[in-house]
Amino acid sequence: MHVPPSKKNPAGSVTSRKEHCARNPTGKDQLYPDEILEMTDRHFSKATELPCPFNLGFSKGNDYDLLIAGWTQYWNEILKSEIPLGKNLVKALIASESGFDPKILANKKDSNSARGLM
Repeated sequence: MHVPPSKKNPAGSVTSRKEHCARNPTGKDQLYPDEILEMTDRHFSKATELPCPFNLGFSKGNDYDLLIAGWTQYWNEILKSEIPLGKNLVKALIASESGFDPKILANKKDSNSARGLM
């Protein structure tokens, strides 16, 4: 989190909040089909720039480019961060975490197991 400059801290600062995203004030734990369709119409249609066209060495490396573009556009519009989430960064993270295999799941009990970001 970026803390803007103030009288007490003229330079501003960067800090983190533990479990900041863990709170869910709405109590919702899932998206419903009508919500997903509305999100698609509102945000994904604006995602005109896809991530880099390289498959990053994976046979399915470009299969998810439209989804990556849509979701990064969605989160950038919702969060309105000063520094937007980059499509190429998300693509690189997915490549390194799961190799674009949606079946790979994170296993928190085994730190040596394959982890998934899909």
